[in-house]
Amino acid sequence: MKINCETLLLFLWQKIQGNRIEWKFEGPGLNEQVNLPVRYFYGIPTQNGTIFSDFDPSDISFKIIDEKSGKRARARTDFGVTHDGRVLFRYKVISPFLTSSTLKLQYRNSPIFEKTFKNLLSESCSCPKSRDEFKNSFQCEEFKHLTSSFNRLKSKKITKETIANHSSKTFADDSVVHYIIKNNRLYSKTLSPNLDFKRFSDGIILSLLRKVRLPDIEFFFNVGDWPLSTDFPIFSWCGSDSTSDIVVPTWDQIKTTLLSMSKINVDILTMQLNGPKWKQKVPKGFFRGRDSSKERIRVSSLNNTSIDAGITSFQFHSQGEDKKVPIVPMTDFGNFKFQLLLDGTVAPYRAPYIFQTNSLIFKQKSKYAEWWYPYLRKDIDFVEVDEKTENIEEKIQWALENDEIAEWIAQNGFDLTRDLLKPENVYCHYLQAFEQYSELMDFDPTVTEDFELIDKDPEITVSTCNCEMHESHDEL
Repeated sequence: MKINCETLLLFLWQKIQGNRIEWKFEGPGLNEQVNLPVRYFYGIPTQNGTIFSDFDPSDISFKIIDEKSGKRARARTDFGVTHDGRVLFRYKVISPFLTSSTLKLQYRNSPIFEKTFKNLLSESCSCPKSRDEFKNSFQCEEFKHLTSSFNRLKSKKITKETIANHSSKTFADDSVVHYIIKNNRLYSKTLSPNLDFKRFSDGIILSLLRKVRLPDIEFFFNVGDWPLSTDFPIFSWCGSDSTSDIVVPTWDQIKTTLLSMSKINVDILTMQLNGPKWKQKVPKGFFRGRDSSKERIRVSSLNNTSIDAGITSFQFHSQGEDKKVPIVPMTDFGNFKFQLLLDGTVAPYRAPYIFQTNSLIFKQKSKYAEWWYPYLRKDIDFVEVDEKTENIEEKIQWALENDEIAEWIAQNGFDLTRDLLKPENVYCHYLQAFEQYSELMDFDPTVTEDFELIDKDPEITVSTCNCEMHESHDEL
């Protein structure tokens, strides 16, 4: 049988079309108004309607071009393939700002996407918007748990007297900073000697002030590990069942938001790039960390065919020094199918990272919580083990015998936290916290001579930028 030319051409055309990769692009890095320290977006390659991951990343080219010179703009770029087949693209503007620059993507030397920006601001620019404009650009949504926290405090107005009553004597043994935001400038007074992590609270507030006009407020910020408050709203990085601290994104989440693509190599977003697919992961429960709780030591003594756990540093129990194991890079955690999330002195700050490994999280029941824990659903996004971890082997055995359900829970946990823990939510959460706090205040704060103006960012030098141009154009 001879095949005529028309049939052959139709066959070849449909074969080519069937093998064609379609690309979809989405994320805040495609909106120049979302001036994150590191801008990012995703490319989703599909073939015949499903995500296509069988391609060589070296076939992708990612550039930002200065339209005036035709040369590369002053911006760092990188990209990588996530474990669910998306391509994560990131870029950091190095110049104070870029005018008329075009983001260009190619696959196998063929253009797949272009986006021209009129004015891209760097993190060093101070161009604060109104709060409504900011929330619209960043697509901020209400954090309902935060609203609930403030609703419980509505009957307790914050007065000059209540602020004065929480003097330096109250916090002498803690790690508390007394802040005032006035006319969109930041002032602080030290109340405690242990303030190693103040640079992170300074850093996120200064970064936020460069982006949005905040209300005038006077408040306390606990930069230590343990929650403190039982009767007064103090901002903290960790909460508990018995305290009333206003829990906000941790110093570690601040660090990965402000310093990625500069001073740190591993952040919450890049954790999405590490680890094999589910079927290739080692079917064991994995833990590495300090000896900062009895449960960590207990679980590390259970090493067997289903658990690979070890203590990397003995700081609280010196008698275990001979049992110390080598540190494993966090980027290798995702090689294991099950992650054991065990409290240290408080809630483990590694939690955002290991949820991004797309492994199944076994989370210890705990009285401590980070800001995003209320959104987690037991047995849907993670598996809970009891407070003393006595049923951890039983839970791991269940997962080994129910691999398909275990994978489903792992994927749910990854999907939920990828959206919750994105960098723009760090800013949105702090903004909502400061706004709702301001509604409890019944006085206008006054900056006295014992407060210091915090105008030098610990990480960057603020630049003069073309703010007017940034605010006055329609989105392309």
